[in-house]
Amino acid sequence: MCCFGKKNLQIQGYIILGALIAAAAICIILVGIQFQNTNASWSGKGWGALGAVQLASIIYVFIIAAVGYFAFIFANLILLIIFVILLGVSALFTLAIAIFALVSGSIGFWNESVGCSTKYQGILDAWESIDTYLVQVDSALCSTDCPCYFNTTTSLRFLTNTTSAPYYNFWYKSPVATAASKYQDCTYLTQNNTYLKYVNTNAYSNYTLDSQLFAQYYYNIENKFNCTGFCETTYFNDRSGTNMKMSKYLFTDIGRGVPDHIGCLQPILNWLPAVMKAFGAIALAVVAIEGYLVYLAIALMVKREEGEEPKEQHIEITNRNAETEKKHDAGKDEKNHGSSNQVGFSVAVGAEVNAGPSQQ
Repeated sequence: MCCFGKKNLQIQGYIILGALIAAAAICIILVGIQFQNTNASWSGKGWGALGAVQLASIIYVFIIAAVGYFAFIFANLILLIIFVILLGVSALFTLAIAIFALVSGSIGFWNESVGCSTKYQGILDAWESIDTYLVQVDSALCSTDCPCYFNTTTSLRFLTNTTSAPYYNFWYKSPVATAASKYQDCTYLTQNNTYLKYVNTNAYSNYTLDSQLFAQYYYNIENKFNCTGFCETTYFNDRSGTNMKMSKYLFTDIGRGVPDHIGCLQPILNWLPAVMKAFGAIALAVVAIEGYLVYLAIALMVKREEGEEPKEQHIEITNRNAETEKKHDAGKDEKNHGSSNQVGFSVAVGAEVNAGPSQQ
């Protein structure tokens, strides 16, 4: 603390405060981008609890930034104390999140917690609600109510694939190129009837999906993970009267061929640990920044208590030092001058002594 002046501490405070805002923003944006649509796609009610936490985090960060800015610019003791308290609370909360994110960054943890065989009934009910809806969607797409168009290349892909070949002939096809290539292409009547059938067969009414939001969400899921279905991908198709296995894309173009993954939850869980580890590392960086800001704030408090040297006193001391140096230089010149006279006198006396015998 002794090595930093007040101005230096204030400048560092501004810079590190900016770094804190940037790091916190990255954390919040990372969470928002990856998970913001999830709850909305299930209930149609926005971000839910996750959105509330995210919004509260944004507000808290702005409060810290505002208090910190004024605390450093005015070096106000009360604001500095409030700033340290706010940072302490934030650091503890962020540290807890970072530890959880890093510890949970394993596939086993997520499979056990939110996998298809999770022991948590609430989560399991939500997954089964999704399965119920996707069964109805898969049954409707490429049926007499919503025939699909397959070109020669696409047909060969499905016929030569061991997963889809047994079910390909049960799909209703149209030679018209404008026929459906994804569920969103089905008529409004077909989609509405499908949704009503889902609602009537869904045993988990607390997790009723919003069909339009879910279609948007699952479009991204299928594109990202090249998958179809969710957990249960085998079902009895009452339209064809046969057991079916999901083996075509539902919300993206079926012309893409057979999906790489039958069931989307497992690819999501395989991807999640890396995201959690990255989030945990960034959260730890936020904690480190907050810790350094606490140090700067306390250092500024100490400097403030020590006080600044008055300007008049500083000028007086400077003048006194200048006068002392002046007297010292004058004494030094006088001493040098006396030494010179003494040397001159010695030389003169020596010359007279040497000249004495010659004159005699």
